[in-house]
Amino acid sequence: MKRAELLAMKESLTKTLASNHQRRAELQKQIENMLVARSPERWKPIQSGNSKGDNLAILRAELKSQNKHVKNLKKKSLWSRILEEVMEKLVDIVHFLHLEIHEAFGAAGISGAPQDNNIMLWNAVIFGQQGE
Repeated sequence: MKRAELLAMKESLTKTLASNHQRRAELQKQIENMLVARSPERWKPIQSGNSKGDNLAILRAELKSQNKHVKNLKKKSLWSRILEEVMEKLVDIVHFLHLEIHEAFGAAGISGAPQDNNIMLWNAVIFGQQGE
């Protein structure tokens, strides 16, 4: 992969990760606000006041608006994505990291024969198999 393609991929992934992080943070904040708005402590003073009808209507409208906002944020976040879409993004990130490591350190220590030894070692460690 050429350096320009690698940089473009890096920029794209960085923007995607930053965007997803920002959406997740906003969603978390709005969910916390919604939970506070739904709490009984928030409703008690309004229900016992003189003009409780007006305050109650305002609070219900506020809560409805907050629910709508949270639903929209969920649609934009990874929460609404199917597993395949999330896995595609993760594969892109892992591929990018592999390319970055390869570019930074080169192919040091990577050749055909040791790779076979690594596979045998992996099988021995994970599956308890002995090399053939």
